[in-house]
Amino acid sequence: MPHVPTEAEQRALRRSPWKQVPKFDSVPSGRLQLKIERDGSHTVDLGRQSYRYERNSDSWSDEKKKPLERRLRVIARAIKEGVVDDADALEREKQRRTEEYEAYERERAAERRAWEVVRERARAKALLIQREMIFARTFESWQGAQELRDFARQLEAEATAKGLIEARPRLQEWLEWARTRADEIDPIVTLQHLDDGVFDAEPSADDLRPHMEGWDPSEPHKDYSIGRGGPHGEQTRQSTQPRAWHPGMRDQPSWWRR
Repeated sequence: MPHVPTEAEQRALRRSPWKQVPKFDSVPSGRLQLKIERDGSHTVDLGRQSYRYERNSDSWSDEKKKPLERRLRVIARAIKEGVVDDADALEREKQRRTEEYEAYERERAAERRAWEVVRERARAKALLIQREMIFARTFESWQGAQELRDFARQLEAEATAKGLIEARPRLQEWLEWARTRADEIDPIVTLQHLDDGVFDAEPSADDLRPHMEGWDPSEPHKDYSIGRGGPHGEQTRQSTQPRAWHPGMRDQPSWWRR
């Protein structure tokens, strides 16, 4: 029914026109009403207002020629049918969620299998590059040691021919230092660069990334660091450049002379 403001509400409105009063009042109609909430309900209180949420509810009320008490059988049948429908709907929802979860798990398993295949190929490529680099550095060390020894031998021969060895003790110290240094960097003498741990060293994620075909090297998902201008993207571009190494590297100076 339309709300009729009381005298107190009218005085309050004159003092504070922005205040609000109800527009309607709930007045009992005199008719019976029956409400069934099969899944219950809950109310959300928002201060001045509250909202009531219901699930699977039905209601009946008196009609002019059909009062509520004369329709109890129909109501009971409707309630029973509603309960059965609720159970069927719940079972269908469970089945749907189960099927979605199984499909999701199958998709994840297929994705992981594909990722493992790519990662194994990337590991083989990264191991090859890693071993080539280690062997190249070892080769350069051996080459540098040979060059140092040759240089020291020629220097000593020239100094001996000119009679400078006895007159210049510092020169003899330089020759001894060169031969000692050659032994330190010679992998044939130390074998420190070709031990089993170095040969079987597991490639890091950054070593694998250039060969992962867009996959993340650590988890079976796409690598979002590629193409954003970050260090991984830059490293990927640099790592995919062709390697200029070959045995001997005659066109490049040995590392110890750089």
